[in-house]
Amino acid sequence: RPKPRGNRRQDHIVNADGQRLFCRSWVPEVPPRGLLFVAHGVGEHCGRYSSLAQSLSRRGLMVFGGAICILCACERPSDFTGVVLISPMVQLNPESASPFKVFMAKLLNHVLPSLSLGSIDSKWISRDQKEVESYDKDELNHHGGLSVAFAMQLVGAARLIERAIPTVTWPFLLLHGDADKLCNISGSHMMLEKAQSTDKQLKVYSGAYHALHRELPETTDSVLRDIGDWVVGRIPDQAASGS
Repeated sequence: RPKPRGNRRQDHIVNADGQRLFCRSWVPEVPPRGLLFVAHGVGEHCGRYSSLAQSLSRRGLMVFGGAICILCACERPSDFTGVVLISPMVQLNPESASPFKVFMAKLLNHVLPSLSLGSIDSKWISRDQKEVESYDKDELNHHGGLSVAFAMQLVGAARLIERAIPTVTWPFLLLHGDADKLCNISGSHMMLEKAQSTDKQLKVYSGAYHALHRELPETTDSVLRDIGDWVVGRIPDQAASGS
């Protein structure tokens, strides 16, 4: 059963494969105007999006958190009215995923799939040193190396996403820092250009790193406001009026 903590609840859901997935939800004090699903990034957990969820719940939105990717919206477009993507991995960094490195990773995946290729450098998470320290101290984050097998999953996902983007018609908002070293902003520009959606937007934050919802206060405040305005602006009038 859900365990309430203020307006936050936590529970487990069972997916189509019978796996139990941990999830949190943030319930507004008023009847929900909409339902927002939050998908966390690589190596972290949905609890790190609490400030974003609280900000949105204060605007009458019920927020639900789990782990999934852009492909979910591509596979189930009718399930989503719109999609907000914070620093998404649309394309792999050409330096870290050169043809030679991908070829070597394929070979290693057959013989040493658990071999570590290195870990995420937390200094590129945020320009706010307190947020970097919080990330490093969070025991629920994955601080070990990323395996060869996982790297190949990322390569496969990136290829699927790149093929799927020209078919995208759902509304979306992309938010990306132009100093993001973890997910290349070129992917967001490519998605904006190639997606068929008529309601699409890219907001770029000057000097910002990867975790825009945990950046310097002025950037984070702008990001939370931009997301809230975009979501609320797409709620049907009947839901927005609470009727």
